[in-house]
Amino acid sequence: MQLDGRVCAIPNYSRRVGQTLTARLNGHGPYAYLRDILTRLPTQRASEIEELPPHKWVSA
Repeated sequence: MQLDGRVCAIPNYSRRVGQTLTARLNGHGPYAYLRDILTRLPTQRASEIEELPPHKWVSA
């Protein structure tokens, strides 16, 4: 059930927080990680998507 749009935002928010915490645990700056993957995502090939999780990420 969606009340006013906030209910759908909770899972998205929790994913982003999870990604930033995982990036930090892997020794990456959360802001740099998110900025890089959000910049790469529109042009990333489907076969290269496995490079984006924090445990495999290498800064461009």
